[in-house]
Amino acid sequence: MIRLTKILAASALALATAAGPVAAQTGEVVKTTYGDWNIVCAEDESVCVMQQAGLGTDGQPVIDFRVRRVEGPTLPDGTPVTAAIQIAAPLGVLLLAGVQVQVDAKEPRTAPFEVCGPSGCIVRQPMSDDFVADLKGGNTAKVSIYAVPQTLVETNISLKGFTKAFDSLKP
Repeated sequence: MIRLTKILAASALALATAAGPVAAQTGEVVKTTYGDWNIVCAEDESVCVMQQAGLGTDGQPVIDFRVRRVEGPTLPDGTPVTAAIQIAAPLGVLLLAGVQVQVDAKEPRTAPFEVCGPSGCIVRQPMSDDFVADLKGGNTAKVSIYAVPQTLVETNISLKGFTKAFDSLKP
């Protein structure tokens, strides 16, 4: 459990923390775009992540979906972690339900919210190579969260350009 906590902490440091659920972070610059994915970097380009906003039915952003390449952390079974995911959602989500991500018709993956702050709640998790492969080979990732009281909120994340964006990132 301590090692997983270290992985999550390393992932948290590697990922830009959300200043707002879908707002651009202070000091971030969009470096380039691959398909529907932005490569967003700190001004000094010390940290870059892939980013895409998930839109609600009203066309307004409801989540911020980010992927960061990482190097060094391993899972408790020794499996290396090559990427981490961060999904930021607004306050008012049902925390126990977490976030569910389903790539095309594949089995959905669920991750718990890690922390909430004044501007939203965040999921930060290491990504398995299988999950990265599913995203690279997929068309759409459906992200589902429950808002209080028990309202399902779904948004689609386009995977157009995911592979090129992911491959462009350095750990």
